[in-house]
Amino acid sequence: MPRCGCTASGCPCHIDAGENVTISGTGSSETPYVVSVPGGGSGATGPTGPTGPVGATGSGGSGSVGATGPAGPTGATGPDSTTLTKNTQTVSYTLVLTDAGKVVEMDVASANNLTVPPNSSVAFPVGTVIEAFQYGAGQTTFVAGGGVTLRSAGGALKLTSQYAGASLRQRATDEWVIVGELTT
Repeated sequence: MPRCGCTASGCPCHIDAGENVTISGTGSSETPYVVSVPGGGSGATGPTGPTGPVGATGSGGSGSVGATGPAGPTGATGPDSTTLTKNTQTVSYTLVLTDAGKVVEMDVASANNLTVPPNSSVAFPVGTVIEAFQYGAGQTTFVAGGGVTLRSAGGALKLTSQYAGASLRQRATDEWVIVGELTT
């Protein structure tokens, strides 16, 4: 462009196009030259011109960030679900309210019973879970107190052997489900 004095507003250069060739436009960035040849189709597109400067930033600006609000209160600490307190028994035993959420460890040398009392005697909340574990050689049998229903797969209510365990869960008043290492 600088050879013949072209500027952004136009180009004074003289172009000889030849026979049946039409040239239109002023050579400016707004109306560039367009060369047309009858029956010749379109030619290749020329290179894109440089990008213009970035405009100025508006005068509005950004507002400031507000202060952080106060922290909320810390919630209550829940029970540690990975640790169970044990209640070791050396003779047959009837569950008490404080056994809820614990493991009752039966360390008895001879056959023994672990009795689930009726709600009228011990009012366990529905949903209570108690673990039972046979530590001693004596086989532990689960026994239903008066009016209590014990449910297990196949009606099995005895722990299978020493070091066997089971979980008792109260699903309704006076109805308990036992799941674990059980036999009949």
